[in-house]
Amino acid sequence: MSSEQAAADARKAILAKADRLSLPEIRALLDQLGATGGVEPVGAKRTDANPVDASPVHANRESKRVRRRRTRAIYRLRVDLNRSDPAIWRRLEVHSDLHLDVLHQVLQEAFEWTDSHLHRFTLGGDSFDSNAEHFLCPFDVEDGEEYGIPAYQVRLDEALNQPGDELLYLYDYGDNWDVTIRLEEVLNSEPGTPLAQCTDGRRAAPPEDCGSRRTAEELAEVVDSPAAFDVATINAALAGPHFTLLAAGINPQLMLVTARLTTTPSYPQIAARMSELANPRPTLDPEVRNAALAPHLWFLQRAEGDGIELTSAGYLKPTDVEAASAILPAMNSWQSQRNREINAFPLLRFRESLQHLGLLRKRKNRLLLTKAGTESLADPARLWSHLADRIRANKPGSFEHDATLLILLFAATESGGLLHLTPIAQALGDHGWRTESQTLPTTAMLRNLPVLDVLDNLTSPTEARSNRCVLTEASVAMARDSLHVE
Repeated sequence: MSSEQAAADARKAILAKADRLSLPEIRALLDQLGATGGVEPVGAKRTDANPVDASPVHANRESKRVRRRRTRAIYRLRVDLNRSDPAIWRRLEVHSDLHLDVLHQVLQEAFEWTDSHLHRFTLGGDSFDSNAEHFLCPFDVEDGEEYGIPAYQVRLDEALNQPGDELLYLYDYGDNWDVTIRLEEVLNSEPGTPLAQCTDGRRAAPPEDCGSRRTAEELAEVVDSPAAFDVATINAALAGPHFTLLAAGINPQLMLVTARLTTTPSYPQIAARMSELANPRPTLDPEVRNAALAPHLWFLQRAEGDGIELTSAGYLKPTDVEAASAILPAMNSWQSQRNREINAFPLLRFRESLQHLGLLRKRKNRLLLTKAGTESLADPARLWSHLADRIRANKPGSFEHDATLLILLFAATESGGLLHLTPIAQALGDHGWRTESQTLPTTAMLRNLPVLDVLDNLTSPTEARSNRCVLTEASVAMARDSLHVE
């Protein structure tokens, strides 16, 4: 047996016997065996804006996922709590294009759990089999779990395709609520079909932290009526505001960030903005869109062919700095030099953002178009969609991720004018974020986020500007589009 398999088996064995241990105790045992690395205390908040890679994938394992369906279907699922006696199960009908982090929320409501513990989905094996494919919750991703990718990156129809296909779900690594999700039937999707609904089931689910009780006799000690099952209660939860927003296509990661603010002073304003976000999006005139994209298109056009030649130090040449400064809105109020990029800070940030967003790449002291840049140059609508997708920070658990989503929420729910950063910084403080010196987040920290390099430059370069964070019709539309998942 390889050392890798031995570690995996040891991990599995410990978890199987760990019904009465707390999560810190379980992880301490795993650390002793070398199956995982050290972790931050549960509930601790990161204080840096450079989190670990959010896509750990074991190099020697092939993906077991399949191609996504071209059109949405309705999946009829039979969901069983394994080894329950009598069987505890639910029948759900859900959109096939749900991402697994949303399916996790549906399952929490179906079993009336409180999302107070870690979880993962597994395809092709049990929950800690190193040969299976694992889809991880944000904490496991941030902790550097070796096997798996984030659940928010995976759609349900990538895991389940044909009736009979199965996906495993594990919730609470202490009580080990392991659940089998089996695709029973693929149905046509009709307009207005709910995101998720429960159509049948049997018996009450075990409550949180009850020691993995699964039999009727054991559950009778902690549940008043083990045989009780009320489908109406579950569907009422699945029809609540949270799932209404998800059905409207609102980014699930925004939902998770704002949900953590429900008991804080920031929540009334957050809740009002979330409610407004569910309203239909106004259509942005293509001419307005294309005019707002002029700075991006200028760089893409300039990089076409042989690319943009840089100086030996890696900066734009003075002639390009002067030309780009004339077209970049953020340079409108810049009072310093406009012929050296190192002294034209808004321009430098914008140019670097084009690389960060995957539109340009540097090679042999030239800026060249990427594949996405070439496609975006040919189609401004594609460029718009690319920006809307890429400006969302994609590393849940990081300061940049949470701050970016809140900036987009505030920008998307303004009609224009100045984007006020103070309430966003306050919300991040209410969320629990602190700097390394344990001080609260500041507006200066927000001004340096890449999302503002995009929003700040979706406007005419001739428009008067006294500072950053001036919203226009185009930047409001960009924020709204970015927060909607198609």
